[in-house]
Amino acid sequence: MEALEGMRRRVLASPKVIEAIEMSAKHSNIREAYSRAQKITSQMIGDHRERVTRGMAYMIQRILHQLYGAIHVVQSDREMLQKYATIAQESGMSMIFLPTHKSHIDYLVLGLLWFHENISLPFVAAGDNLNMPLLGGLLQKSGAFFIKRPFPEDPIYKAVFNEFISEIISGGYNLEFFLEGGRSRTGKLLVPKMGMLRVVLNTYLNKKKDCYLVPISISYEKVIETETYIEELLGKTKQPESLQEVLRAAELLRFNFGQIDIRIAEPVSLQKMINNKKNKRGIDVFSPNPEQRELSRRRLTNVLAYSVMHKMNSIACITPSALVVTILLTHQGRGISRSDLIERVKWLRNEIVERGGHLSAFAAGNPENVVDKVTFLLRNLISRENKLLEIIYKPNKRFQLSFYRNTAMNIFVPESTMACAVYPYVSKLDGTSLPGKLGKKGVLKSHLFSDVRYLSKMLKWEFIYKPSQNFNKNFEDTFELMKKRGLLEHDPKDDYVTIPPGGESTNEFLCFLLWPFIEAYWMVSASLWSLYPNHLADEKIFLQKITIFGETLYHQGELSFYESISTDMTKMALKRCIEEQILEEKLFNDKGNYALALKEPYSKDPSFLDDLVEKIGKYRRHGKYSRGGNFSENIKQMATLITPKISKISKL
Repeated sequence: MEALEGMRRRVLASPKVIEAIEMSAKHSNIREAYSRAQKITSQMIGDHRERVTRGMAYMIQRILHQLYGAIHVVQSDREMLQKYATIAQESGMSMIFLPTHKSHIDYLVLGLLWFHENISLPFVAAGDNLNMPLLGGLLQKSGAFFIKRPFPEDPIYKAVFNEFISEIISGGYNLEFFLEGGRSRTGKLLVPKMGMLRVVLNTYLNKKKDCYLVPISISYEKVIETETYIEELLGKTKQPESLQEVLRAAELLRFNFGQIDIRIAEPVSLQKMINNKKNKRGIDVFSPNPEQRELSRRRLTNVLAYSVMHKMNSIACITPSALVVTILLTHQGRGISRSDLIERVKWLRNEIVERGGHLSAFAAGNPENVVDKVTFLLRNLISRENKLLEIIYKPNKRFQLSFYRNTAMNIFVPESTMACAVYPYVSKLDGTSLPGKLGKKGVLKSHLFSDVRYLSKMLKWEFIYKPSQNFNKNFEDTFELMKKRGLLEHDPKDDYVTIPPGGESTNEFLCFLLWPFIEAYWMVSASLWSLYPNHLADEKIFLQKITIFGETLYHQGELSFYESISTDMTKMALKRCIEEQILEEKLFNDKGNYALALKEPYSKDPSFLDDLVEKIGKYRRHGKYSRGGNFSENIKQMATLITPKISKISKL
């Protein structure tokens, strides 16, 4: 209590907070500005109460025991955590816990882990949506501090926040926050939010106070929020996030959601990490030029964030749900027999382990038990046909199931990208026959390099790639691995790349993993016809219209994957269109409102839009219904039906 009161006083007395108060006083008065600073500080810095913490731990344990059959932490991870916690405590260093975020349950699971392992409880960053009557107070007394979202422009709020984080690290207290910002509704890691990590970095650079960064991965056999996630990904209005909403339904406590697996990476000194990245990349964070210094610190924050995120991916446990669902969603038939599903799960486990992936304890066990457990656990998403010669399983709700498939995507993304780049050249429908090699199809390695680069850039916001400054090296590493695994064949004489006999099945599997993402970007590129030549679109409304457009295409057979209409992927695709100078944000009234519009030359010459759609389309699945890259007049006509109702561009 006394330590926290001292922290509040130091935050209010810090030069940067005083400066912010004086700046705000220009628009009000000094007393009012100071009073607001006191209120913000008081709300942000709660008071830890051991009795409340113990009570919360007991309650959380009861809740988790009802919801989940087990919470598994590898013994070696626990021993390593204890070792570094002791070192940190003796040296007065903070441990910065950086977990993945797929469920509100994350807060509870980690809180219970720290309590049972006797780790000094961290200050936990939480969205202010959790600051509810009664529950908010309990969380705050257990170490939570609430952050407004979106982060306010108020200089006092920003100064108090920055100084509070600085005080935590300077005092050697532990800190926990989600680098992704919010929960992942798709199963894969989100693009990192840099704000809090930048404050941690600046604290070290300004005060030379080292700390440990601790990446953590939390994997669920079943998350309790799946249905809510799908509603949001289909464009429905997002309901306010609330832990109370998650837990208030008493019927939830009657179900078992399987097991939770927690993996903890070896903590790394921030100082060592910074020195390593600075030396490798030549980043000067102490430049005498203020603009250059700020730019370098932002760049270093970005490098650190993606390094941590990549580590989260590399330690993640692949759950039984991820195994079974991945096979179901990459299988070509309507359904798959139980015996075939078991064999394919065994095959997938080997592929994951061969690539350095980690299986959860249950996922590594008897494959028959794995299949039976998952098909029961996800029985509302996977249908089971019993009245046939053999039990057949079908993916009943692809959208919901895609969450679990995506948790295993990171292991295969580089190879999937390569496979999808090779696909148009070797496909039976329109592949390129090699000169002098009757019936054999392939692609020049130089062309393959260009295609892989194009796809990787297009999907840059979808996945966390291995940190590297050199795309050429990443390409060659993946290319050589695929050759070694018998998935690609390269003739150095004519430089052609082909798929060798026996490699077709795995290449097809790799394509099926990435095709839903490629199809989403193709769909968005096709929807841009609705903006031609000079229509304006409010982004929020345009997202809803693209979802309707995508649903129509799916039911007409133009899209193969229903999960491709996810608004999450649509947002990322629109973001890439802005970055690639296809779209621009244009001022459309004197109130300062912006809307999306086509940028020249796309707004002047329709052939540029045609070329864009065709280029992305060539990597799509050429299935029974979808028509590959073919951009028909029918699709163009449908796109005009979602043309925004905002006025055409005119001079303001």
